[in-house]
Amino acid sequence: MKRIAVLAHYDIDAVIDSYLKKVIKELETFVEKIILVTTSGVDEKSLIEFSKVQVIQRENVGYDFYSYKTGIDSILNLQQYDQLLVLNDSFYITEYFDLNLFLLQSTGKDIYSITSTNQFAYHLQSYFIVFNKKAILSVWFYKFWQNVFIYKRKIKIIFDYEINLTRSAMQHGLTAGSMFFSKDTANPCHNKPDLLLEKVGIIKIDLLRNKIAELDYSYLGEASIIDSHLNRTRESYKGRLLKGSGAEVTAGNSFFEFSKDSLNSSKIAVMVHLYYVDLIDEIKENIEIIPFDFDLFITVTDETFLPVVINKFSGQCNRLNVAVVKNKGRDVFPFVQLMKNFDFRSYKMALKLHTKKSKYSELGNKWRSVILKNLLPSATTICKLYKGFIDNNIGIAADFSDYLSNDNYWGANKSRHDYYCELLNIPPENRHLFFIGGTMFWFNPNALYPIVNLMTEDDFEEELNQQDGTLAHVFERLTCKSVAHAGMRYVDIKGLKDVTFHEVIHNEVIVLK
Repeated sequence: MKRIAVLAHYDIDAVIDSYLKKVIKELETFVEKIILVTTSGVDEKSLIEFSKVQVIQRENVGYDFYSYKTGIDSILNLQQYDQLLVLNDSFYITEYFDLNLFLLQSTGKDIYSITSTNQFAYHLQSYFIVFNKKAILSVWFYKFWQNVFIYKRKIKIIFDYEINLTRSAMQHGLTAGSMFFSKDTANPCHNKPDLLLEKVGIIKIDLLRNKIAELDYSYLGEASIIDSHLNRTRESYKGRLLKGSGAEVTAGNSFFEFSKDSLNSSKIAVMVHLYYVDLIDEIKENIEIIPFDFDLFITVTDETFLPVVINKFSGQCNRLNVAVVKNKGRDVFPFVQLMKNFDFRSYKMALKLHTKKSKYSELGNKWRSVILKNLLPSATTICKLYKGFIDNNIGIAADFSDYLSNDNYWGANKSRHDYYCELLNIPPENRHLFFIGGTMFWFNPNALYPIVNLMTEDDFEEELNQQDGTLAHVFERLTCKSVAHAGMRYVDIKGLKDVTFHEVIHNEVIVLK
């Protein structure tokens, strides 16, 4: 059996990490040649122990599919090979991984992968695919790779290339299969990592790096290699830059990475900053109580979360828009970006949520849970609230207990608060502290545009784990001021009665008691 492999590589430090050397060593046992296509560059001296590796360096654009194309195009005698292995550097292999078994099983199909999924549509996952002779010699194979172009939008790559590879191959009469298949619509690499490790012997790097799910790998012989790689790269990948571009890796030119439109109209918008993706089910379960069709707007800070977010929420809402934003300004900068990049003024009411953990307190999770239940107590309450927003000039609504006015909660934010009050023409006598703790609430978009429009990206500090004194904290204390500036009311969500700062002077935040 004559085999050749194309391996897509990127490393923040332009090295061949120990975990990848383990993969290359395994490949060299079974293939005649490995074409390593790197978008970061690599010191070829680090590959001196390998005899079958050819390095091609290209610009860091187009993601792995363009690296695959580059490697495949470089093989002048591809038709002479029985198998083409195409893989990237996004997974760890363990002692349980059996490449020989995988290759033997692959001979029963024209195209074969380690895993396949029903996420969005049935398809082979592209981090490791084998093309057998019939596929290599097919007209489909030539046409597919000739039509791979440089995309900036990762979600477009997923649909046009990863999903379409399987779909178009099968339409052309080729057979497809995988070593591990889950009937679920979730990504099996993220949804069933324990089973994947047990059955196949691999772990996807992003599962651990982005803390998508918990997985105990400490008993593995490769644990130290995995830990070493994660420790070296985890911080760098939070704000990974394109080499030479100076631009953060984001989704592309348009603000929304993914949009699912609808012919139906909605008067309710739900806006969620999903920083902690492990809380996605909690958010989903809480907003399910909304008894009306609603449009959902989600921001994330890492584009690798896009598939799971899209898959989780596509069937729950009327319209779905997902954007990738910089990790700064906590939940507030993403919110300001949303408000500025989409006109929300046609919505009668909107809900602002985020995955707040307040890790500085043991009660952080309890506080988030209480706020969510307060904002989404029952379908009946939300029906009454919707009518109140339409008929009664409500600007913002939260549970009475979440309003705060005690001067103990000024923190280091008063001077900047007063600065923005000055810009809003709010007189000194009306600049007392009065806000909704946690920055989650129902609101009329028109009530918050006055303060949103005063803030720019440059005003927000870089994320350094600050607990006070940032523009995000200042914005939290300005929301009710913006409502007042717009001439609207702030009310208790349960009775729709006006709330005054005098009434809530003794309210406290459970994590700050």
